[in-house]
Amino acid sequence: MTTHVTRSLLAGLLAAAACAAPEPPVPAAPSYAADVHPIFLAHCVRCHGAGGALNTARDPKGGADAGPLASVGGRPVLAYLGQYDDSGSCPDSTPAPCHVGAKSAATSGLLRSYLHPANGVTPMPPPPAPRLDDWELKVVDAWLANPLP
Repeated sequence: MTTHVTRSLLAGLLAAAACAAPEPPVPAAPSYAADVHPIFLAHCVRCHGAGGALNTARDPKGGADAGPLASVGGRPVLAYLGQYDDSGSCPDSTPAPCHVGAKSAATSGLLRSYLHPANGVTPMPPPPAPRLDDWELKVVDAWLANPLP
């Protein structure tokens, strides 16, 4: 019985230690490719660029009448966070939408406004998807300070 109690205690201590493991340090100068892209792949790309497609719905369920996620100067802006650079006819896309890459979404403030929502802005990713954890937010925020490759 002592062996069983010792093993249970040891297993509990190991589990607690694993849960309390410190977060890795936030890179001083995160890069899109090494640090941010994996976070976007895990949380954003399924709707913002998965397989080259984009869910443009305001409603996460989508629909035939779904509109763009944002607009600039009356033109729809579609954020493809699986890519760094813009594609399509940015910024003079009329009437076709501009496919904004992660760099433009970062420098325009779109990313910050959705990751740190205020004034009724829907947080990204929308529920029920899990939000970025504190470490991931710190990495993206550090990258947003200088979103160069």
